[in-house]
Amino acid sequence: MFDMYTELLLGIDAGTTAIKVAAYDTDGRSLARSTVPFELETPSPQRVELEAELYWANTCTALRDVVRQLGKRSREIRALAVSSQGETFVALDERGKALRKAIVWLDNRAVEEAARIRRAFATEAYYATTGLPTCEASWESAKILWLREHEPEVFRRAASYLLVHDFILYRLTGRRVTEPSVSFSNGFMDFRGATWWREMVEFVGIRLDQLPEPMLSGALVGALTPAAAAETGLSTATEVYTGALDQICGAVGAGNIAPGLVTECSGTALALVAVSNDVKFDPKRQMPVVRHPNPGRYCLLPYSQTAAVVLEWFRDNFAQGEAFDRLVQEAMRVEPGAEGLVCLPHLAGSTTPIFNPHARGVFSGFTLRHSRAHFVRAILESVGFMLREHIENLRTAGLQVGKIRSIGGGARSDDWLQIKADICQLPIERVEEDEAATLGAAVIAGVGAGVLTSFEAAVESLIRVADRIEPRSELGARYNTAFRAYREAFDRLYDLPR
Repeated sequence: MFDMYTELLLGIDAGTTAIKVAAYDTDGRSLARSTVPFELETPSPQRVELEAELYWANTCTALRDVVRQLGKRSREIRALAVSSQGETFVALDERGKALRKAIVWLDNRAVEEAARIRRAFATEAYYATTGLPTCEASWESAKILWLREHEPEVFRRAASYLLVHDFILYRLTGRRVTEPSVSFSNGFMDFRGATWWREMVEFVGIRLDQLPEPMLSGALVGALTPAAAAETGLSTATEVYTGALDQICGAVGAGNIAPGLVTECSGTALALVAVSNDVKFDPKRQMPVVRHPNPGRYCLLPYSQTAAVVLEWFRDNFAQGEAFDRLVQEAMRVEPGAEGLVCLPHLAGSTTPIFNPHARGVFSGFTLRHSRAHFVRAILESVGFMLREHIENLRTAGLQVGKIRSIGGGARSDDWLQIKADICQLPIERVEEDEAATLGAAVIAGVGAGVLTSFEAAVESLIRVADRIEPRSELGARYNTAFRAYREAFDRLYDLPR
């Protein structure tokens, strides 16, 4: 593989609420790690923003911390790659300065603009080209169209539009590049050719040179600039490689590089990754199709806008000061099915399998008997129900799902994993490295640099399963009833037949 005494790999994960950095050796062990959080701004219910420079400033802070922890060994960092959220973008002027705050992926301001795009492009052609089932308000293309209509001065002055992954690479190397899985949901990418879709670029009214250069995952971007090295503490000899979407980096970091295994991440959002050996479209046109970093592989990527963040919202508003573990322990004393209490956890709209930016969170069926513990149980189960619905859709699309591998913050809770296993009636595994996205980015960098011989060899050597939670078959029938109640509540509320 590589000499653990001369070369290390670095993964940067630009998440929704934090920047995380970790350095790894040849055994996949994290030698140093750092997390720098930030808080999103919500000026209105449909708008979510963040000062663009915070992405770079927090990346520098986390990198300097990792360099400090490594000491002299920081000089051994051979390569790095970036794992990143999708859709969040920054508009830059010709000097590379942000013209406004970054518009975050959770933002749904561009509902009318998304509808305009849907009217202009046939659904089948749109899905076949972009891999996206439909155009939604959270896509970058719709939001840039919104800028054109509502902030014409920003639109006029914008020299480039970069996603967070692209923005960090730009600050590290001075190059404006992107990667297909990161850019898949901007609506501009022809995902099979990894090229820009000219018709969509022209429809939105921008130029091709305002978009970054597409490069496949694990491609060499370049070395750090002297300025970036000074800001981060890294060496200019460190090589920078394109990474991937955070969920896909997490899948790589959990060993999900071939068909049969599905990864799920219950973080801010719920996202699944199911790998296929070729392009496999969803016959219902509900799930995105995305390139996988492993050459020749693709994946279906069903997801839901909100997951663990719903539990965080509940804690912050109705159980201030309580630890999440305590709330979950209370919920486990409630019988499965929460005694008829149903939660629809769509606090920021729903995506797959039904795209509805107007969907909102709902608690249905509560009575004088229901307590705080019932509400927490209903939230935990609602994420399990979304997970089950996604798995059923993956099977309908022809993918085999034999087991689930869980990553992200939600994977730390044994009780929550047991609920998911019981609802889906599938075993759920956890890997030893709980920051799978940073490890996945490091693996991508290592394969790109030739430090790791292949994704298969990397998974064999670096990634280990920590434990496995088995479903309790005796709860299958009870959860079948509760799952039907969850789906009926959504369908009746929004009058959306399946």
